[in-house]
Amino acid sequence: TRTIAAVARDGGLPYELTRRRHDTVVWEGRRLSAPEHIAATAGVVDAWVLEFADLSPAAITESVAAYRGLAAGTASPVDIARITARHAPHGVFSGHLHQGSRELDEVRDEEAASTS
Repeated sequence: TRTIAAVARDGGLPYELTRRRHDTVVWEGRRLSAPEHIAATAGVVDAWVLEFADLSPAAITESVAAYRGLAAGTASPVDIARITARHAPHGVFSGHLHQGSRELDEVRDEEAASTS
């Protein structure tokens, strides 16, 4: 694995290059972490897909347990953010989940109105 960074005019973001047996994978260097947006979908979506392929087995176990706790209401977005930060040497970013949150809010508002 090797870390590279984009040039400053392209944002200077870090990327990890991982050489595998038959190919090379380019990973976003920052870890996707949007627990506040994910928490808003608890009970609304069937599942969350989590990308942990680059983590150690112990880090995967810890992260999955935290997300299970979030789904069960025994963990908070703050817990997820703290755990994620430990496994994100290049920092975190929220991705694009916030761009869809307005539509999710509208669906939840419609559901709430229909049950009132």
